[in-house]
Amino acid sequence: MKRLHPLFALILGVFLALLAVEAVLRLFGLYEHVNLVYDTSNGLIRYPPGTEYHSQASCYDVRAHINNLGLYGPDITSAKPQGTTRIIIVGSSFVEGIQVPLTERFDTKLEKLLSAQYPHKTFEVVALGFPANGTYLNMLYYKYYMKALAPDVVIDLMSDFDLGKDAAETVSPPRFDQSGHAILSLPQAKQNQTVIFFKSAARESRVFEALYEKYLMLRVAVHTALHPQDLTTQSDDRTNFAATWDIEGKLMRDFKSLVESDGYARFALASWTTAGHEDRDFVGTELRPITAATRIPYLDLTPYLDSQEEETGRSAILSCGGHWNAEGHTWVAEDLARFLTSSGLIRP
Repeated sequence: MKRLHPLFALILGVFLALLAVEAVLRLFGLYEHVNLVYDTSNGLIRYPPGTEYHSQASCYDVRAHINNLGLYGPDITSAKPQGTTRIIIVGSSFVEGIQVPLTERFDTKLEKLLSAQYPHKTFEVVALGFPANGTYLNMLYYKYYMKALAPDVVIDLMSDFDLGKDAAETVSPPRFDQSGHAILSLPQAKQNQTVIFFKSAARESRVFEALYEKYLMLRVAVHTALHPQDLTTQSDDRTNFAATWDIEGKLMRDFKSLVESDGYARFALASWTTAGHEDRDFVGTELRPITAATRIPYLDLTPYLDSQEEETGRSAILSCGGHWNAEGHTWVAEDLARFLTSSGLIRP
C-alpha cells in the first residue's frame, strides 16, 4: 500500500482534527456562535434577518430579536405610516444596545418621551447599530439599509471608541475620490462573490470563529509587547488623532449630504466620551468646530450622563463590557429628547 506524502498526511491530519473539534463544539454547545452573514449585494455584514440571537455575558442575558434589516431591533416597514415622524439613530454597539432588552433600549424610551411631550404627533424612533462600526461604515449601512425608509431625522451617534474605526489602517478604512468625497461602497475585492462565499463558510465554523478571536487577542498582546509606550499614552492625546479628526470632518460633511439629498430629512450628530477618559470633553472639543463648520446640529451626551451619575450615585455603565445599562439608556433618551426640541429638529 502506497504511503501518503508526509505533507499531505499532515494537512489531512490537521483537517480531521479541526473537523473533530468542530463536531464537539456543535454537539455540546461549548461555544456561543454569533451567526453573521455577508450581504452579497454590497459586502456588508449583518445578522440573518428574522432570527434570534442570544446575547450573554456575566452581567446580562438577552434574547435579541433580529429585524427584517438584519440588525437588532423591531421590524420596520419601508413605507412610513402617514403623519409619522420617523427618527433613525445609527452607530456602533452603543447604539445597537444588544446588552439590554428592546423595552429598555434608548430608542424605545425616546419614542415614549416624545409621544408624551407631543401628544398630537406620532413618532417612530429606531436605533440601528452594528458592532465595531465607525462613521464611514455607518454611512454605508445607512445608504444600503436605511435611506429607503425615508426618515425625517437621522442622528449619527458616536463615541471616542469608534474613532479608531475610521483610521486609515483599519480593516475597512474610509475611501475618498479625487475630489475628497467619500466613496460609498466597499472595494470590489470585498464584494467579490468567491471571497464572500469563503468568508461566509468560515463564519459558519465555530472553530474558525474561535481561532479568529484568539488571533485578535494575540495581535493586541504582540502590539502591546512591541509598543509598550502605548500603555502610557492616553488616547485622548489630541495630537495622536489629528489625521482621524480630519477624516471625521470629511465624513460628517458627506454623511449630511447623503441624508439631506432627498430634501426633507435632517442630519444631526451626537457623541459620548467613554468612561475611560479623564478628559471628559475630549470628543466634544474636536466635534464642535467640525459641526459648526458643516452646520450640523450637535449634542455631546457626556455632560448629562456624568451629571446624572454624580447626582444619583448610580452608574450608566454595565459592570461588564463597558456598554450602557438600562439606567444609561434612560439618560441617553432624556438628553436626546431635549436636544431634538432645542435644536429645532422637531417642531411643536
